[in-house]
Amino acid sequence: MTGWRLAPDGGVDLTLAEEDPAIWDWDSAVDERATGDSPSVVLPNPGVIAAPATINVETPTGVSFAAMAISWAAVGSAYLSGYELEFRPVSVAAWQGYGGALSATAASIATSEPTAFRLRAVARSGAVSGWQEAAIPGGVTALAALGIAGGVRLSGILPPEVVRLQVFEASSANLAQAVKLATEPTALPWDRTGLSVADARWYWLRSVSAEGNVSALIGPVTATAI
Repeated sequence: MTGWRLAPDGGVDLTLAEEDPAIWDWDSAVDERATGDSPSVVLPNPGVIAAPATINVETPTGVSFAAMAISWAAVGSAYLSGYELEFRPVSVAAWQGYGGALSATAASIATSEPTAFRLRAVARSGAVSGWQEAAIPGGVTALAALGIAGGVRLSGILPPEVVRLQVFEASSANLAQAVKLATEPTALPWDRTGLSVADARWYWLRSVSAEGNVSALIGPVTATAI
């Protein structure tokens, strides 16, 4: 039927279009399929949320520091409410909760010692993700220094989680006067070159993890260039 109207003498006039019999043909290859072929609909689960993919620590560069900056990858979820950040200084046994609002993806923690950090996402339903952690890396063990021609060779054993080292150098055993060298070795032994004969130097080493977190300073060790 393509149209209709009320007839002047009563009744209804219809306008009809002829159908092609082919529209009723059945092709099993096209028109037939098993009910299991219908795709299932997968809806997001508001009770499940992913953890941040990464957490990063802004590595301190001085002998001492008063705070550490933390950042992390945003969680792409319509159900995200925010984040929970906890930290644990090396001298403290229990995790400490960060009190600020964490709708952003960065925070600054007041601390002057090596500190572990962990972070998780929180959904609006109250569900939480697993933790993403930036642990305190281990320090170099068996640290030693040996005088070589024009410099000092530092040796020791790196823990597996360490990706690079910060080297602090001084002309006496006074850590407050130590200066961080520009080169950050990724393995030991490592040679500090550019010294003159009879130059004595003291060294402290600090480990850095893949997340940028740091260990305590290890040292001092001393040697004299030959």
